[in-house]
Amino acid sequence: MRLGIAGASVEDICTEAGLTRGALYSNFANKDELILAMIDDHVDRNLAEMERLAAAATTSIEYLESIESDSRRREGPLSASPVLHMEFLLYAMRNPANRPRLAERQRRWREHIAKIVQSEFDRMDSVPPGFTVDEAAELILAIDDGYLLHELVEPGSYSTGTFSRTLVALQKLWQAAAEGRQ
Repeated sequence: MRLGIAGASVEDICTEAGLTRGALYSNFANKDELILAMIDDHVDRNLAEMERLAAAATTSIEYLESIESDSRRREGPLSASPVLHMEFLLYAMRNPANRPRLAERQRRWREHIAKIVQSEFDRMDSVPPGFTVDEAAELILAIDDGYLLHELVEPGSYSTGTFSRTLVALQKLWQAAAEGRQ
């Protein structure tokens, strides 16, 4: 994808992947379908990995710290490159027909995060101070997207563990706020 997604022709993609044009079209109707399938695969892999990490963790802090740990499996091309990840999203967003699938991707992430946030507040026997569980999930997604964008603009500005540390700090702030209301 040296040419970028928009600049790469189907022939370029086939050559890079070692596929024939027929092989690509036997699986995908067009380039958009291939791009969206890659995004779907990325989301599926990451959600499965987050579930695995959550199941392995004994505390919420352990889970949050594991998100960026060496024990996290990172598979697929989008996990390896934040630039490619963002380019895939921008490419799909520029085609209005692709937006429903992107919205579904975001909804799945939000639901996953909301489930974890809700379980943490259930454990604390509290609610997020000042907003709903869904808004807390949206905040966490926005933080993740923000770190990704900053790294793209200023490579090296993001250090591994920053996202996890931010989530741990938020969790501790929410817990302190919940304890202060009791």
